[in-house]
Amino acid sequence: MPSPQPAKPMTRDYAFSPGYLGFTSYNSVFQGARESLSLSDTGSEFPSPEVSSPESDDVRLRSLPLPAQQMCLVVLQYLPGRPEAHMIFHDEPGPENTTTWTHTAVSRIIKSLRLLFQSFEGSECFDEQVADVLCRNTSKPVNDTFDSFDDWIAQFCGPNIRWESIGLLWAHLEGLSDAISTLTHRQLQWVEGKRSSVLSHDHIHYCIEIARRFTAGNNMLLDLCRRHAALGTMVYGDASPVYWNSHSLCVSILLYIGLHASGEASRPQTQPQKPSFCVEHKRLLYSFIFANDKSEVSFTGRPPLLSRRYCSSVPPLDLPDSCMVSEDTLIEEFKALDDRGWNTKGEISSNSYIRARYLMAYVFDEVIEVALGNDTHATLEYLHFDLVKVTIMLWVHKNRFAPMRRNFEWLLVAYGALGGGILCQELLRPTFFGAHPLNPALSRSNIVQQLSLLVAFLSWVGPSSPNRVVCGDCKAIIQRVLDEYLNSEPTGNTDLAPLAIGVPPSLTFGFELLNTFEWLQNGI
Repeated sequence: MPSPQPAKPMTRDYAFSPGYLGFTSYNSVFQGARESLSLSDTGSEFPSPEVSSPESDDVRLRSLPLPAQQMCLVVLQYLPGRPEAHMIFHDEPGPENTTTWTHTAVSRIIKSLRLLFQSFEGSECFDEQVADVLCRNTSKPVNDTFDSFDDWIAQFCGPNIRWESIGLLWAHLEGLSDAISTLTHRQLQWVEGKRSSVLSHDHIHYCIEIARRFTAGNNMLLDLCRRHAALGTMVYGDASPVYWNSHSLCVSILLYIGLHASGEASRPQTQPQKPSFCVEHKRLLYSFIFANDKSEVSFTGRPPLLSRRYCSSVPPLDLPDSCMVSEDTLIEEFKALDDRGWNTKGEISSNSYIRARYLMAYVFDEVIEVALGNDTHATLEYLHFDLVKVTIMLWVHKNRFAPMRRNFEWLLVAYGALGGGILCQELLRPTFFGAHPLNPALSRSNIVQQLSLLVAFLSWVGPSSPNRVVCGDCKAIIQRVLDEYLNSEPTGNTDLAPLAIGVPPSLTFGFELLNTFEWLQNGI
């Protein structure tokens, strides 16, 4: 790999567009003045401000700063067809080719990459010439308003292959999409013995940072960011600053390009005359990031970065994944939806999952306002017993859910731990005796049983897991609560007797799930 040359600063006599501007922006004020002037002088025309693009000669590898040059060369080093390749693409066709649009896109990107490599084969400056092409293409604006998938993806493959395209290869290699699509087989696989999620996380980050030097944002770049954030939770943990930074970037780009209230994507969820791939893709990105934002709130107790009060976009239609790549099939499946946008065949797709998550997150956003808002004082009036029960069900039947094991820890910390804390509070300060008046299946013996299973689930988290400290401390708290409840003498006093051992540091410092309950703050 040739060493990067000293950077010659890229001439920047152009600027990124201002992005999405709402009706309270400066643009609205001047637009009103412009319309008034146009009415008084119909013969005059105002030139539309255009953002010029950089000259092609100005965009090349050596015009980037040295750290960015190094990123480019490192990313190219491990691609299929290179001597140090970490991934391999199996050409044998199969049904997985059209499982999702990502499968189809990756197949086309790999073919484009091979042609690009062949065009510079034997050159002494192979890496630099390939990087030059990718940089020049990435500097071109992307049109995210196409109805057809083929028209949209053509901007990222063939002669238009970009750095975002390379990032998608790493994201697809890790199966980063959603809880359903990740279970499907992929033609792009790791070279044996070279699998590394840390490496994938780093390379997706490199591709994002390189692309951001040429574009302020587009749908593909945002898609990469949300997949990168998802991988960050599996590598570094849900409460890590790595994930928080990645998620913050997702929200930042989403707002900048206006997907929270972007034209077609923000129209009411009624049946349009014709479905559009780009509109559905925008809705999916918005819904996915919005739902993740609320999950992060329930896990960390930090305020949300997105609020339904400032978002008018809507969830994607309940369309199957396989129809997104074909315009004819998309229209056919679209006609089979009911008047609320749900499929009538009883099928579960990625859109179904994300659509349902968004609707739940939308309601949860209202709960967050009550729980974290400054102007209200809310108390918990009911228990989420089923949160723990369903989470444990996955672990009890883990052999049936083997492909989903990578999601177990996320389900455990996002749902099981939160529900477990509420059940612990109920044991220590009971609000009912016998069976619950609103749920006969909820009894004190059932609570003890579910908490005991939850302790076993927490013990299942291995020592190499990024969430091992959090899970270990949750386990210790629940065990002490069970000991206190089961070993104490029965009395009529429901006040909490202080325990002798202190709360683990991770719960008092960074992990707020169990620490949000008063029983942890009164002398434990």
